[in-house]
Amino acid sequence: MDSSSNMLYVADTDNHRIMSYVLNSPVGIIVAGVIANCGVYTIVQWVIGSSGWTILVGCVGIYGSSPLMLYGPMGATLDSMGNIYVADAYTHRIQFFATGQRNGTTIAGVSGTTGMLSSQLNSPRSIALGNQLNMYVSD
Repeated sequence: MDSSSNMLYVADTDNHRIMSYVLNSPVGIIVAGVIANCGVYTIVQWVIGSSGWTILVGCVGIYGSSPLMLYGPMGATLDSMGNIYVADAYTHRIQFFATGQRNGTTIAGVSGTTGMLSSQLNSPRSIALGNQLNMYVSD
């Protein structure tokens, strides 16, 4: 709650977004940036104040493990250059998408293979980047 602007901010977990509402208003606006849209296998971007999103990577309704596809994207983050990092849970990998590119590169995990070896992931859920682009993965 921001009392100076009478805005209420809500983490809409199952829709993977942050909403803002003017107090006592039933209609909110999406204020999040990049969203892992797990149910339809895409990463989307909401522009503040817009009523729709732009698909950045993935194929709506089509899942897979190819460089173009995602299968269970649970978390996504951007670096300062606009590159996208995706925790793709069901393929057990972290995908990297260079700015403006739809083909990803697996930078952690082994696509489609789960395990406990240091080179493997088991359903990564979220990802964060540190100041020096150190990557932190919740696996």
